[in-house]
Amino acid sequence: LVPGKWALTVVAEQCDATCGDMLYRIRQVRTLLKGDSSRVTRLLLTRGTTAPLPAAAKDSVQGLTQVSLDTTAASELAAALAKAAGTNGLRLYLTDPLGNLVLHYPANFANPGLQKDLKKLLGLSSIG
Repeated sequence: LVPGKWALTVVAEQCDATCGDMLYRIRQVRTLLKGDSSRVTRLLLTRGTTAPLPAAAKDSVQGLTQVSLDTTAASELAAALAKAAGTNGLRLYLTDPLGNLVLHYPANFANPGLQKDLKKLLGLSSIG
């Protein structure tokens, strides 16, 4: 969906409070990347993107790309990510600029761990 960028993708049927918290936390991590933040984008795949986001995510909307799982491409992407990760449910997926799944995290991921992983990957990568 976003060629040429590293993508932090949250897949949720409906964005509830836990999803909102995830969006807030990935915004924080992306901000902490400073100069490399432009290499990373944030995606939210949900059913019907017109539903209001929870209060925890209100400040996280700027720069967030929302895509409806009702579209064929988004639905296929969500299914491929879940299959590759071997799990369903609310997850955070990190994909590289070529569209490959690199890492996935549970809903309760730790910000320092994600930030460390991203810094290392961005430092080693010459793409995106």
